[in-house]
Amino acid sequence: MDSGTDIHPSAMLHPTTQLGFRVRIDSGALVEKDVRLGEGVHVMSRAVIGQGCQIEAGCILFPGCVLVGGRPSSILVGEGTVLREHVVIYGGCTECPTVIGSSSLLMGGVYIGPGCQIGHGVVMGNGTVLCDKVHLGDQCVVGGLSYISGGNRIGRFAMVGGMSQVLGNVLPFSTSSGSPARSCGLNTIGLRRAGFSDKMRMDLKRAYRMVFLEGIDPEEAYLRLLEKMDVTQEVIEFMEALRFQSDVVL
Repeated sequence: MDSGTDIHPSAMLHPTTQLGFRVRIDSGALVEKDVRLGEGVHVMSRAVIGQGCQIEAGCILFPGCVLVGGRPSSILVGEGTVLREHVVIYGGCTECPTVIGSSSLLMGGVYIGPGCQIGHGVVMGNGTVLCDKVHLGDQCVVGGLSYISGGNRIGRFAMVGGMSQVLGNVLPFSTSSGSPARSCGLNTIGLRRAGFSDKMRMDLKRAYRMVFLEGIDPEEAYLRLLEKMDVTQEVIEFMEALRFQSDVVL
């Protein structure tokens, strides 16, 4: 163990646990075999970290969090991520590990199924459920008590409204809500706050209008956009998701 750690006497750590500088582990916490905790990680009371999990620097695990590891499955939690009370995360497999990106916030009671891939800067509201192998892009927001079925993708900078039932893929930069979820438009406020250019947001609105309001086929709309203007990379990303992904939330 490195210096600067603060381990409560009632915490239970396996001898193989690797501890970074200034790690803090509170009363009743359980850390199993082959776990690595980065610098400044705080594991609060009664949290459980299963075999083989890797928690990067600056993460906070609130009371009652459970990370179900066990070789060959694994869980990686990126730097500065906060797991609030009673978050449950299941490890994936060698081919599809469970990954939580950096600077993300998983609020109380969130459930993450095996093999999920969560990007950086993601926010998930209380009680949200992700089934197995769900992919959440960077900076997306999922409202509380939502359900996302297995194998689906939520594009980056997308927003899903609370209490939604998502049964398909959500386009990047879009908003969706409802049970089942339906597209509600673009995440214009989120894109502006994130610093995307006026041109990018106007081009994206034009692309969305062509497909969703004018009813133009995505392939034809894509070709028209390429002919008429110098489209941004984000518009290409949006249109390619429409063209190539199946079961898109419309």
